[in-house]
Formats: sequence, C-alpha cells, structure tokens
Amino acid sequence: MDMRTLGSRAFACVLLVSATFAAHAQLTVAGVYTALRLVPTGTNVPGTIQARVTQAGVPAAGVTVLFTAPASGPSIVFGGGGNSASAMTDASGIATVNGVGNTEPGLVQVQASSGASSALVAALVIPGPISVEAIWPPHGTFGDLSDLELHAHMPWFPCAYASSAPAVFADAAASFTANGFALPTSVLYPALCTSNGTYEIVTFGRVSALVPGSYEITALYTPGGGFGSLRSQGILRIDPDVQVATASGNGSWQVGMEGPKDGSIGGECATLAAHAGRAGDDGFPAALPAGVVAPFGLLRLDATDCTWASAITPAPPLPPLYQHLTLATGTSLAPGALVYAFGPTADNRVAHWYPMHTLASPSAAYVDLVDGAAGDDSVGGDGKLHATLALAWPMHGTVAGSLQDLWWVGPQENGWGMTLTQHGDKLFAGLFVYDAQGEPRWLVMSGGAWNADGTVYSGSLYRPRGSSYAAYDVTAFVPGAPVGTLNVRPQTPGTLVIDYTIDGVAGTKKLQRQLFGAPTPFFLASRDDLWWGGAKQNGWGIALAQQYDTSFGVLYTYDGAGDPTWFVAPDLAAQADGVLASTLYLTHGSPWLGAAYDPSRLAVTPVGTLQLGLGSDAGNLAFSINGAVVNQPIERQPF
Repeated sequence: MDMRTLGSRAFACVLLVSATFAAHAQLTVAGVYTALRLVPTGTNVPGTIQARVTQAGVPAAGVTVLFTAPASGPSIVFGGGGNSASAMTDASGIATVNGVGNTEPGLVQVQASSGASSALVAALVIPGPISVEAIWPPHGTFGDLSDLELHAHMPWFPCAYASSAPAVFADAAASFTANGFALPTSVLYPALCTSNGTYEIVTFGRVSALVPGSYEITALYTPGGGFGSLRSQGILRIDPDVQVATASGNGSWQVGMEGPKDGSIGGECATLAAHAGRAGDDGFPAALPAGVVAPFGLLRLDATDCTWASAITPAPPLPPLYQHLTLATGTSLAPGALVYAFGPTADNRVAHWYPMHTLASPSAAYVDLVDGAAGDDSVGGDGKLHATLALAWPMHGTVAGSLQDLWWVGPQENGWGMTLTQHGDKLFAGLFVYDAQGEPRWLVMSGGAWNADGTVYSGSLYRPRGSSYAAYDVTAFVPGAPVGTLNVRPQTPGTLVIDYTIDGVAGTKKLQRQLFGAPTPFFLASRDDLWWGGAKQNGWGIALAQQYDTSFGVLYTYDGAGDPTWFVAPDLAAQADGVLASTLYLTHGSPWLGAAYDPSRLAVTPVGTLQLGLGSDAGNLAFSINGAVVNQPIERQPF
C-alpha cells in the first residue's frame, strides 16, 4: 500500500471529524450591554438591545436570535408590534433589535435565545409616578426645625439593582418647594431600599429654620436621560416642641428648639419646658428697657440635660453647647422684630435686657441660645439653658440692625430713596437722588452719633468725587468737605423722618420701609450690608438691602466726569449656583433738592447686568455697564 495515500486519507479523516464537531458545537448567547437603563414610557430604549452568539468561543455569524420581553406588565414592544422579535447575527456574532417602552412602570428583563442557549441581555426600567414623604424631624431627633428630610419613593425601581442607582441617576435632578417657595436641596446616594422593597432617593431640603405650621410640599424629580419631571405633592405638619398661651392673650408662644448638626457632631437637650408671664410677674423681670414694646409678654424657657454627641473618636474639641431656637406666636410679625434676653453678659454681670442677633420671617423669630452666653441667664456653661425672652420692637433705632433697610416716601415720590446700613448703633446712610438736571447723584452720611435719649441720629453729609467705574483709580477719590447734615428720627419700627440741610437748602421727609421682597416661610443667611473692594478701591461700593430671599442693590460709583452716580439692581435673586443676579438700571428723575418731586419724570433704562457671589464676609462683584466690564473681589465694609 502506498503509505503516502494512506497518510492523506488519515489527514482527511481528521478534518472530517473536526468539521463534524464544529457543526454540532453548542451556541452560546450573552448580553452585550447589561447595565440597567431607564426607558421613557412610549419612547425608544436608549441605545439598542443586543446579544452576542459564539460557537466554541468564535463569533457565530448568520445565526437567528429570538429576543423576548414579558408578555404582560412592564414590557418592551418590538418593531413587529409584539413582545418578541428575531434578528440575525452579523460577522461579529451580534444580533440587534430595538424596542419601545410600554406604559407599565417597573422592571423589564429581555431574554435572548438561540438553539438551546439563552441569556438575560437587557435590564430596563420604565419609570412611573413617585411619591414624596416629608419627614420632620429627621432621624428622630428632638425638636428639629431646620432640616426637612424628603424621601422620594420609587416603587418601580427594582431594589435588586440598587447598586446601579448611582450610575442610572447620575444626571438626576430634584427640586422641592414648601408653600410655593423653593428649598435648597441635595440628592444623596447611594441608593436606599426599604424593608418592603421600595426604592427611595433621600433628599434634604435645608433651610435655616422652618416655622411650625402646615406646608404643602411639592417635589419635582427628573431621573435623567431626557425624562420629563415627575411631580408629587403632600402636606407636612410641623408642630412646635412646646406651645403655651401668651400672657397678653394675643396668640400663643410656639417654641421649637434643635441642636446644631455638623458632620458627625450634634447637640441635644433632653427636656424643654416653657411658661409665659408679664413684666413684674413672679420669676420675671420688672420691666423692659425704655422704648421697647413686647406685645406678647415674656417667655421663660428651661432646657436641661443638654449634651454634645460626637461619632468621631477621639472626639474633637467642641464649641460651647448651643441650641437653635424658633419663636412663633401664630400671628404676623411686623418688620423690625428682635428677640430680647434678660441675664448677665460677659461685659455686664448684672442681669439686664439686651437684644440678641435675630433672623425673622413673617411669622417667627430665630436666635441661638448658648450655654453660659447669649440668651442663657448664667455666665459659664453648665449643660443647661435657662432663658427669659421677649419678642419685641425697639421704638428707637439704637439697636443693631433695627433700621437697616431700603427707605422711601412711597409711590408718590417713586424713583429716589435712602439706604441705611447699621453696625451696632452706628448708621451709614446713602441718599440716592437727582440734581437740578435730573441726573442721578448720591450723598453719604458715613458717621454720626445718637442724641442722649437715642431718638435722633445726626451726621455730616458728603458728596465725594472719583474716577469712572470703567477704570477706577483710587488716587482720584476725594471725599471733600461736608456739604450739609442729616438727622434720622425713627418714629415706629416701620417709619422714620429725615431732616437735611444740603448746600444751604433745608428739608424734611417722612420715610417708610420700601417693601420689595416676597415673604417666605424660611430664615435665610443675611446678605444685607455695605460691601466694598477694600482700601485699594475706597470710594465706591454696593449697598444691599435684603427682605426674605430677595436683595435690592444700589451701586454707588462715579461717571466719566468724576461725579457721583448710581445704578440699581432691584431684583437680586439667587440663581441655581447661588449667585445673585439682576439687570442693572440707570434712572433719571425729578430735581430733588428744594423742589417738589415729580414722579412722572422718572425714566428707567437697562444698561447692563450685575452678579454677586457672596460668602459670609467676602465675595465677588461683577457688573457690565454699556460694554464696560468690572470684576472685583468685595467684602463687608467696616465702619
């Protein structure tokens, strides 16, 4: 036998066996893109649904693959109109189909099969309605009035895929309002799944304090990926920790107290008690300071077993223990409300009445009680807070912040006004008026003093000169000699009278607070002050008046001739990034000094924009006026 022929036949036999084995090798189906995806109802699945088929590890082309979605419930409708579709693999062994989400919210799992092999090739979620649960106080804490915890429940999101949530919701957005007012929010991850299998995204609406009462909470949640917003509404009732009728019979004291939270550090008081009284009652001081009116009487608070808690080991040095306190009476509060406390202070160990740093909303006042300091009736910490308080209005303006605002005559003299900035009992007044030609001019009273009984504040008026706002040169700033005097005479918390003499011309005007901010139920960080660029930019700046969450800015600077001029930013509202922004306006009006003011001559012209990014004591001012751009770091101006 020819061994060469035998060898050839043997080789052919081996090839035949190998080919037969390949023809019968099992197909393997696997998913190509298995990450969880959201599918808007009635729209195409983002991307495509694909399966890869291999045979003995080699891509198998020309193989028919059957894709199947659930026959009922959440599902995908394929191109043929049913819940299944076939596709043939390409040269890479990949078969591709497209689908549209139906109207049933929930998880959709798509299977692909070929021959005896099948695999899960797509996990999709069709989003449905959300419900929002507003939780107060969060974490079961005692008397929490500042953190509103909002849980967005998504029962259609499978908890089995909770670990995928950070990627799925990476571009998610959430916004919440309470009674129509926006709450600053932050969406927190990772995912949270409840014991009943409901998926939640926890969002905190953070405000300085939320006043006791009923709130309609509206949530707008956008899961991302081009979805429209999902809306949910509910009612949240915040009850005070302690409620007691006022001694005057005018409403009731509603008290909320909470400890601060800073990372892993928090403080709480185990018990809180309150009782009301009048000046001179047993356990209460005999009288309030002269000129201070407290229409609700007095309130005594006793908080005991107050402790810091820290999850940090070892515990860091902790500040003096303090509690945030909210006082409401169930009635609307007029502007100028301050909380007064009775007790010793570091500079006066004899118990006396003194005003506390107070934030106010239309219905409540908010202060901090500090163990052994502000509000407490003893000096030196003892883990207890005992406070005698009054919600009061000073009839004279010597109290810090009581006159700080934007003031005007009213609509009958629309177009001019006065800003008052107050540090302690010191006032900085800016008169924003018009000269004989109707050009905007400003004068300032940068210093002064109260008379002996605290009823009149008097100082000199100046009309500075400087260089143009477009290229400010501090060496050109000249304060000049006084051009007159100004007296400020507070009448009520909402009205005052000014007497002025300017260039030998005397006059008197009765002013009231100019109301420009929409009331909100929250307390907000204070931005109102006089802001400047420091000594190197001496001579110009911006005066901010703040009412609730709206600020009114008056930019006082100089024109090309070096004369004082001013611009207004009347609706400085916070943008999404926290920056305050407004159109900037130039006004012209009626001659003001020694003439009857004519509001019909007021002309308002938009000339640019103004933006403010402010921290607690410093920030940045950027404005453009008729093409000139200024970008300047600023800080609060001391005086």
